[in-house]
Amino acid sequence: MKDMLIKDLMNIVTGKNVPAQFSEKGLTKADAEVALREQLKGLYDPKNYYNDPTDKNKCFQIIAESIIEELPRRVEAQFGMFLESKTYGVGDKPEFTVKTGKGALRKFVTRVAIGGQYRKGTLDSRSLTVDYYAIGGGVRLELEEYLAGKLDMMELREIILDQMTVAIFKDAQEILVEAYDTLPAEQKGESSSFDEAKIQELVDLVESYGDQVAIVCTKKFARTIPMAGSNYDGVGQDQVRKQGYVDLWKGTQVLVLENSYVDETNKERVFDDQYAFILPVGKEKLIKHALEGQMLIDEQKMPATGAMTWQAMARHGMAMLTTNHFAVFKNTAL
Repeated sequence: MKDMLIKDLMNIVTGKNVPAQFSEKGLTKADAEVALREQLKGLYDPKNYYNDPTDKNKCFQIIAESIIEELPRRVEAQFGMFLESKTYGVGDKPEFTVKTGKGALRKFVTRVAIGGQYRKGTLDSRSLTVDYYAIGGGVRLELEEYLAGKLDMMELREIILDQMTVAIFKDAQEILVEAYDTLPAEQKGESSSFDEAKIQELVDLVESYGDQVAIVCTKKFARTIPMAGSNYDGVGQDQVRKQGYVDLWKGTQVLVLENSYVDETNKERVFDDQYAFILPVGKEKLIKHALEGQMLIDEQKMPATGAMTWQAMARHGMAMLTTNHFAVFKNTAL
C-alpha cells in the first residue's frame, strides 16, 4: 500500500478507478483512505508554519485536481439540457463555436469579469468568447479535520464541490434572469399564477422551430401546474401523489431543477422559483460555461488568532445566447 502513488489512492477513495491488484489483495476503500491520509500528512502539517512549500503545494494540488475534474460533470448533471460546459487549459482562450441555422438570431449576454456587469451584443462570427472571473469558498478547518481522520476524502471533496457548484448555479440563474429582461414580449410572459393560455402560447412559439420542447423549472414552480380536475389520467394523478407534479403537460416535458438554499440560514434559494424556461430539446445549448482547468487551494493565516484557514478558488466564465427559439415565464406569486 505504501508503494502506491497518491493519485492512485485518490482515484480509489473517490471511486474513479480501483486497480485489479488492489481488490485481489483483499484491500478495501477504507485501507486506501488511511494510506492516502498518511501520505498527504507526510506532505503537509497544518500546525507547522514552516512546511516545505513544494510538498505543501503538492498536497493541495492533488486535492484540487480531483475537484476540478468532477466539477464540470456536476454542473452538466444539473443544467445539461441547456448548458454546455468545457474545461480549458490555463492561458487558453475560452471560446465556443456557435451553430447557426435558418432564421437564428445570434444575440448574446455575457458577464464581464471586472465589476460583475453584463454585456449584451450581436455575434459577428461563429465563435463566442467568454470572460473568466473567480469563484471560491473557504474550506475553514475541514482540511485539518481530514488529516486528523475526522472526515474522509469524499466528505472533504463534497464540501468544496458544494461551494463551487452553488456559485456556478447562482451565476447560471442570474444570466438566465438577465436574458429574460432583454427578451422581446413575444418570448416571455408574466402572471401571478400558472397562466395556461400564455404558457401554451410560448410553447407553440418554441415548437414552431421544429423542435421538441421542455418546460424547465424548480419543483416549487412545477407544483403550480394544475393538478386537479379531469385533465389528468391515472398516470398523471399517480405522479402528483408521488412527486407533487406531473412530468408531462399537454405533451410538453416538465424537467425539474434541483434547488436548495445558499447557506445554512435558509433565507436565500439558489434558484428563483418564479422562473420557468421553455427550451428546445436537442438544439444548440443556450448557456456556454467555460472552466479554467486549474483550481488553487491555499492557506491563509487569521490575523486575530493565528489559526490557519484554507481557500479554494477557480476561474470560470459564462455567456448565454438569447436566440429566438426559447421563452421564459415568470410566476410572480412564488
